[in-house]
Amino acid sequence: MSDKPRYQHIYEILSDMNEEGNFSASVLATGRGLEVSSAVRIESASNAVAAMISYIHHAVIKVKEELNLGKLKYVVLKTSDGSLILTSLGIYTDFEEDMILGVLIPKGVRYFSRTIAKAVRKLREALLSE
Repeated sequence: MSDKPRYQHIYEILSDMNEEGNFSASVLATGRGLEVSSAVRIESASNAVAAMISYIHHAVIKVKEELNLGKLKYVVLKTSDGSLILTSLGIYTDFEEDMILGVLIPKGVRYFSRTIAKAVRKLREALLSE
């Protein structure tokens, strides 16, 4: 599979996830903060969002390790206007090489885990396929 169809497929997975979950935006980034793909229904600078989600996720990983907590599933940043959900795709063991999915969820959307988990499975398949 060439890169262009692969990245188009990744965009479609993100877009479908946003539609199914009624999410505002989703960004797939590398652990180093580079945007891989995004599907955004609101005005935002997805490159900046990619860098921020990587930074937040990295900080949470450090806290988790210092406190000897178990495997990280999600990072939830809940605000009065909605939530930011972060999760690692778990493709690579090295944090900086792994992919992080960031999802912006508007206020009023209560359920997200199944929709995001389904998208993560599809993203793993798309990224690991040849």
